[in-house]
Amino acid sequence: MTAGAAGETTDRTALLSAAASASVGSAPAGRPTPAHHGHVPPEERGVTTLHDRVVERMAARIAGEVDQVGGAAHRVLGVSTGGDEAEQTPQVTAEVHGRMCALRVRLSVDYPAPVAQVTDHVRQVLTDRLAELADVRVRTVDITVTALRPPRSARREIR
Repeated sequence: MTAGAAGETTDRTALLSAAASASVGSAPAGRPTPAHHGHVPPEERGVTTLHDRVVERMAARIAGEVDQVGGAAHRVLGVSTGGDEAEQTPQVTAEVHGRMCALRVRLSVDYPAPVAQVTDHVRQVLTDRLAELADVRVRTVDITVTALRPPRSARREIR
């Protein structure tokens, strides 16, 4: 054993011993006691990082819950390939930087709903809900309407 290795062993033993004595109390092992937790200001307890994909999934779900909004139409050379957009959620791409994000959303809107009003409502709902649920401030929401969905009575149904 080298001198460095012996020193490392002593350091590890001291750390383990300190950790064991710190966990003595009423809290389960590995969890801080309430008294210890109360002394650390919230801003010093750590950082929660949300990856782009997490925000994308949340935003897609939120946008899909807005009335008169459906999933993005799948297109080939600009022509809708069919499929039922109503069964899909909107497609969202997010760029997250700290607590700020920019969103790009692809969705369909029910016809004859006013597209501008529906998309403005989607922007507002996304901004409010992401702030409420994830403490993320939405900087921009770019929306592409990929299709106007026919009224429910005009949609094809497979029996």
